[in-house]
Amino acid sequence: MLLTRVLVRFYRSFNFDQEAKATRNNEYGWEVIEGAGWFPFVEIDIDPEVTAVVGANESGKSHLIGATLRALSGERISSVDFCRYSQMYSVEVGEIRSPDFGAEFMLTSAADVDALKSVGLSLSIRDRFTLLRMGSGENAIIRKGQPIHPLDSEGLARVQAVLPQAYQLKTRARIPDVISFDALLERQPGLLSRRRDRFEFDESLRSGGISSWPQLVAGIASLVAPSADPGDSADESPGESERLGRDLLLNVARISPTKFSELETAIRDGEEGQVGALIEQMNRSIARHLNFRRWWRQDRDFELRLAPREREVAFTIRDKTGTDYSFSERSRGLTYFLGYFVQLRAHQRPAHRSEVLLMDEPDAYLSSAAQADLLRVLDDFARPANGTRRDQVIYVTHSPFLINKNAGHRIRVLDKGTDQEGTRVVRDIVRNHDEPLRTSIGAHIAETAFIGGANLLVEGPTDQILLTGALSLLRRRGHPTSELIDLNEVTIVPCASASHVPYMAYLARGRDTLKPPCVALLDDDNSGRDAISKLTKGEADGKRILQDRHIINLGDWAKDADLSLAAGTVVVEPEDLIPAAVAVEGARYYAHRFLGLPAGDTAALQPNDVVNILGAHRGSMFAALKAAFAAAFDGKSLQKVGFSKELVHYLERAAAENPRPTGLPAFEQNFSALIQYLGDALVDAGSSESNVRDLDRVERIIKSFIHDFSDGMSRDTANRLLRDIDSVLDDSEEHDSIRQRMSAMRRLHHLTVDPLTSVEESKLFLGSLPDLLKLPRQHFLDQLGPAQTSNVKKTTQKARTASRKASEVPSVGERAAAASE
Repeated sequence: MLLTRVLVRFYRSFNFDQEAKATRNNEYGWEVIEGAGWFPFVEIDIDPEVTAVVGANESGKSHLIGATLRALSGERISSVDFCRYSQMYSVEVGEIRSPDFGAEFMLTSAADVDALKSVGLSLSIRDRFTLLRMGSGENAIIRKGQPIHPLDSEGLARVQAVLPQAYQLKTRARIPDVISFDALLERQPGLLSRRRDRFEFDESLRSGGISSWPQLVAGIASLVAPSADPGDSADESPGESERLGRDLLLNVARISPTKFSELETAIRDGEEGQVGALIEQMNRSIARHLNFRRWWRQDRDFELRLAPREREVAFTIRDKTGTDYSFSERSRGLTYFLGYFVQLRAHQRPAHRSEVLLMDEPDAYLSSAAQADLLRVLDDFARPANGTRRDQVIYVTHSPFLINKNAGHRIRVLDKGTDQEGTRVVRDIVRNHDEPLRTSIGAHIAETAFIGGANLLVEGPTDQILLTGALSLLRRRGHPTSELIDLNEVTIVPCASASHVPYMAYLARGRDTLKPPCVALLDDDNSGRDAISKLTKGEADGKRILQDRHIINLGDWAKDADLSLAAGTVVVEPEDLIPAAVAVEGARYYAHRFLGLPAGDTAALQPNDVVNILGAHRGSMFAALKAAFAAAFDGKSLQKVGFSKELVHYLERAAAENPRPTGLPAFEQNFSALIQYLGDALVDAGSSESNVRDLDRVERIIKSFIHDFSDGMSRDTANRLLRDIDSVLDDSEEHDSIRQRMSAMRRLHHLTVDPLTSVEESKLFLGSLPDLLKLPRQHFLDQLGPAQTSNVKKTTQKARTASRKASEVPSVGERAAAASE
């Protein structure tokens, strides 16, 4: 069963929907309070997968989490939570009320159908019903156009058994630095269980603070209330932290409690070998079952490890530096993220019911990168990669980094009205270009250029809108993520015009060592080709800004692409990839929604009107559409940006239609091909930048080594240099060539034998080091044919000549970068 809507009335900041009362023409009987009037419920649509709830402070976001819990479970409904500024709030006998809740569900299985049939309702899979839990204690089921169907306690129990189960994640729980054997083995803690208490008691004995029996008794009595752990925070109890640590070790890592009992005994008896063996196996179990590296992308070498102590085990973190740290020495974001992750991994999901995960502001303490990692975790909870379940997530956030830019349809914005209005839902978020969303979080969320990651440079906002809309459609249609662009990692940058693309690319790339990868998409017209020339040849300094393979001329790409186009279409701009039937629907939306024409009148514009005049407009889809639009609607003009937005609105509706509307499969085919090509170019650009940065670092290592050991070095020192170089290289074929050469150098100079012996031919060893950086270039040339190799060599020679004229000697890293071109 799927939760599709939450209804709430008179709960905390939620009063009732005053906007619906002012604009709706009909009132439902179950919304009318006898003797008081009509009070429509506030209704919040829930996404089938993940719902992101945003809003300003005090807008009622967290109250929605509480309302969802009560709507799903029917528990904790109390007059204490009644909206205090509601006109229905009262303290008089007979007038005191509790809040009202409801939840709309869609049936998804035969068990759902049977449960509803058992209470007297005949429904089918994909039918919807609403379960009301009124503050008066009455429960009922309603369907649109049907009378209210009351539920007794037995009937409610039958329905409750198949409803989605709410699971609220604790967003302030974190893994403890240490966990005692008492906690792991579920024993009552002793008087000296805490390390701090043991040390303080021992110090008192050593310093003479306890020198008599009365003082000893008083000291022992003080241990009845152990001291607080300085790591405990005000918003989490030691018990919660210990439970989380126990879940990690026993439920996630699957370590048997008997092994901790053995470890405690081995520590007590001083059996160091047994202690080491047990700890090593425990650490392997943690790594295997936790699989944290998959989700924490900020450090692929992250390891969570156990270290033995006298009466406890300590958690330590080993990062990419190979150094161990305690949690208190690392960022709070890591510890809280790990706390979320362990809760989800340890949680036992119900076998025959779906689940709704609820999170209240999980972004606290998390960096922007960690929030992006959390988004992936939440997506996997809703739709696990193994396809075994379908669950839902509802979370509240203030952060723009915890909003999935690939899925604008998931966003719900809440706003606090004035006076008695209470919390309300801001409608039409995406269609209003995210303005309410920006207002609620106080920041631009998807239109700031170069906020990190990769950048796709396009000529203008229409290209940005079309690509974003097409991505959303393809994602909802189930296209593999590997064939799409992740807008949480890639920024689509509208450059205002083709002439601005080279400068924007220059700004993005800058002069720093770390350059974000960029790909440019340009129209196949004069301005687009001029921009391409400037990107490849530069302007004043004659330096290339982007590589050829990272500059896409749309017309050149279309010649070799598998596209579905109307006869006579010439691909120059992205609008030319839109089939006439889809383009006409977007134009009709524009005529109705923007120009205010009656919906029935928009049928005056037909696809054939556009196709028949394509030839007269040089195969331009938008030019033909604009002309046909003017002819159909008394000379009215069709603006490109407005048309693009309305086209996206049409795609949002058409995505779920069955059968699929005419032209939509062709639209998917065309834009899927383009987006996949752009995505591959972005991946290649990222790999190229990573390769250049790695080689620059290798160059610095080599230069420093040659400077420091020009008079000779030991074999161990030389071998350690090669290991340092190897640690920088990635898992690529061009870097494999460096590894192979280093293996040959180890054999030639006997670096693994007699490590303290000096390298006999140290000058030869030092002279061969710079040659390592030439290998990636040679590998690249080997992959090309003779003609391509000749062109690359000519291009590289021209670049060197230009550099010499400017009295600049290219670095090894720059030569490697030129080779990768």
